[in-house]
Amino acid sequence: MPTEPDGHGNGVIVVQESNPPASTDYALHPADDGKWLKLLLDSAPVAVVVEDQHGRIRVWNPEAERLFGWRAAEVIGHALPFGPDADRIQFERRLQRVLDGERIDDAELECVRSDARRFSATVRAIPVSDRDGRVFAVLSVYTDSTPRKRAERHMILQGLVTRSLSESDTAGDAVVRAIQAFCGLSDWI
Repeated sequence: MPTEPDGHGNGVIVVQESNPPASTDYALHPADDGKWLKLLLDSAPVAVVVEDQHGRIRVWNPEAERLFGWRAAEVIGHALPFGPDADRIQFERRLQRVLDGERIDDAELECVRSDARRFSATVRAIPVSDRDGRVFAVLSVYTDSTPRKRAERHMILQGLVTRSLSESDTAGDAVVRAIQAFCGLSDWI
């Protein structure tokens, strides 16, 4: 497939279809009424959010509802409800970078659920362009990284406790070191 520069130093794959699909093909084509896209979004195991160039949500799939806690009817047409101003500023900068044509892979961020609980998420964001190459939206895919981060902390804690036990002369000293390691890992000290 030929590639062309996209003006941002990235190659863009250009696909030209010589034979449009027949109406019986299982492909998305101009006659498609959007049912396939809806099926894809509804069954996606990740939160899919599409925002327009003003940061207003246009697409909010069922997994986004589950992850963030807001129903689509509550967020469509509004900005993503992130919480504190610092989070909003970070979001707006990321949105602008993608609207400028940059792809963001695996950015870590803190999000807020509808019940005000915070959680860690990984986001991938890509620009959505029209046929003329003008970016008109941002497609973002969010995954909850809380379980992964919890597992990472658990592994670190295991290593710290094991080292504390092997380096201590007494059981009491080992307990103190293990508690200090746990508190340090939990940001308690």
